[in-house]
Amino acid sequence: MIYIVFLIFALLVAIYSFYKAKKLTVRRITISDSPYSLSGKTIAVFSDVHLGFFVSTSQLKSCVDKINSLHPDYVFFAGDFADKAQHNYTPILKETVSILSELKPFYGKYAVLGNNDYCMSTVKDFSVAALSLSGFTILRNAAARLSDDTVLIGVKESTYNIPDIKTPVSIATESDYKILLSHQPDFVDTSSKYNINLQISGHSHGGQIYVGPFIKHFLPNGCKKYCRGTAKVNNTKLIISNGVGVHTLPFRLFANPDILLIKFR
Repeated sequence: MIYIVFLIFALLVAIYSFYKAKKLTVRRITISDSPYSLSGKTIAVFSDVHLGFFVSTSQLKSCVDKINSLHPDYVFFAGDFADKAQHNYTPILKETVSILSELKPFYGKYAVLGNNDYCMSTVKDFSVAALSLSGFTILRNAAARLSDDTVLIGVKESTYNIPDIKTPVSIATESDYKILLSHQPDFVDTSSKYNINLQISGHSHGGQIYVGPFIKHFLPNGCKKYCRGTAKVNNTKLIISNGVGVHTLPFRLFANPDILLIKFR
């Protein structure tokens, strides 16, 4: 009898987790120490789409529609656009570019690539093409000046690459407000040494199936120390997105897929 009860419970949890994996939420965060040029502006952040196996183009379209409904000034993507389980992306490239092109923030779209985007040449080619052809500026150990007092820096992920923050941060002045896009949140231990004001990351999926802090031991390198929510490291504020897709399993538990809406004041 106890086995039947356990099986029923497990089935109910699986159904609930499958449902939650598709229920996209918006997580709103306010930054109060923003520079003059960002005051009143918003950034919509999405990450970890993992398009291709468990995540369809229709789900990507729902994500884009949700972001557009927020009317952000900027859109940032924090890595892992494609899923390494699918090898042939050619049939969906045109549709994917069309969907992403619907994102029309007031100022601009910026992205970094994640470890899954680098795992195979076909995956990398697809992610780079989809993002760049739809108007995203991909930052790979590079920086972009958003305004007279704000610089955005994007570093490469650390599984297949060497992230370099020293070179791109050199374009910023001491008084600039510095935002960093880093796929892996644990990079904050390095970035906080370079006077970064705000680091935005993904990678961890918030644990995806979050059953307590010990889940960190099962997560990939790069998010074993910081895996969800926010943190303050030295003078750097870290914000971690749960991501919008799934990886390995089509389930989420206590780690809802989310879009971040960061408002500056």
